[in-house]
Formats: sequence, structure tokens, C-alpha cells
Amino acid sequence: MSVPRAAVRAYLALVGGLGGLVTAVMLMMSVAANSGGEAERIAGTQDDSYAATLVGALAVNLSKPLR
Repeated sequence: MSVPRAAVRAYLALVGGLGGLVTAVMLMMSVAANSGGEAERIAGTQDDSYAATLVGALAVNLSKPLR
């Protein structure tokens, strides 16, 4: 018994669509989880001078490991 080609294509489209949806939700959750702390850090530096803000931002950026 063979499965109709249209059913296979529909299945693959459904699985691909669900995979894309899950990926998009995970990306949104990741951005939402990380943006709160970053917003607090940026808000905390607003009272400093421009140079202090720049040095702080560079220190945070340069402390991240390179990929």
C-alpha cells in the first residue's frame, strides 16, 4: 500500500511549518528573556557621562567570548 504523494507533501509542509513556528516562538522568548536585563543596564548608565557609557558598553561587549 503506497501513500499518496499529496499526503506526503502535506505532511512535510505541516511538519516544516510547525518547526518554523516553534523556532520563531523560541527566538521571541529568548529576546524577551534577555532584553529586560539589558534595558536595566542601559537605564542605569543614563546618569553617567557619554564616555563612561561608552566604556561600559565596550567592556560588556568585549567580555563576551568570540565564536
